[in-house]
Amino acid sequence: MASRFQDRVADSGLFLVLVIVINSLLGPWPPAPSQLIAGFTLAMLPHVAVTAWDGRLGPWRRTTWLLLILAWVLSELTVFIGDILPWGQIGLWLANLAEERPGLGKVLQAAFDSPGAALLPPLLLLVLLGLDLASMHGPRWRARPIRQLAVFLVAAAAAAILLGLALGMLLLAPIADAAAQPLDLYPVLPPWHVWPFIALLRAVPDKLIGVLLVFAVVLAPMAWPWLRAERLRGAWARHIWPWLCLAFIAAWIGLGYLGGQAPIGAALWAPLPLAAFHLAFFLLLPWLLGRNADRGA
Repeated sequence: MASRFQDRVADSGLFLVLVIVINSLLGPWPPAPSQLIAGFTLAMLPHVAVTAWDGRLGPWRRTTWLLLILAWVLSELTVFIGDILPWGQIGLWLANLAEERPGLGKVLQAAFDSPGAALLPPLLLLVLLGLDLASMHGPRWRARPIRQLAVFLVAAAAAAILLGLALGMLLLAPIADAAAQPLDLYPVLPPWHVWPFIALLRAVPDKLIGVLLVFAVVLAPMAWPWLRAERLRGAWARHIWPWLCLAFIAAWIGLGYLGGQAPIGAALWAPLPLAAFHLAFFLLLPWLLGRNADRGA
């Protein structure tokens, strides 16, 4: 019974991730790189939460998980770097470094200046996400009928289309209202998926410590394969751990909300306890709860 419930939770997480990813690929082709990165970041939230709840990471899954988290960190860094160093400037630097080798500099420059070059990083992110999903859900789905898999994928695609239509209708009215308002009434904000990091940077007066805190927050999930979180689905911990996984999602959404607000009041101090819970969720709570679960077994 417990195994069946675990499979249902994993399937629900997979369905939600597929809906988000498929939705980010809909529309005119090729999609904007920012659209793909936003879809990838949004899909990571339920994927990380279900991974934390499930806790099972084999040798191959450890590799794909670590690559996925590392790629996520690099993708968020490119958002900040992109505001300072345009894509073409990076290509020009690489070309200058390769001038001593005949032809290599021109090849690099042509590659970075090509229209599809900017799509390669976000597509690589989606590929790594797909590999991690396959390593997580593949063993279960190989034992199921192909018809069930086909129905599952069709349902995810249909839900993605409906989600896109619903979001389109919801966003048309605000866009129309915004067009009639003076531009100075609307603040210039970075992409929404970096709002949690903006909140952390603003909450710490020392900028170096703020940057280190951001890196600690995004790198914390890399410790997950060695925390034996599968123990938390047994004994008494199984009643607490699902709520902590939901609290992790709420904390990340809270960081994003605070990062999109004006830097006054709670936006300047509330990110710190949320970041503390985030770090404890990945680094401390599994060890404490798992230790007590082992004693009670």
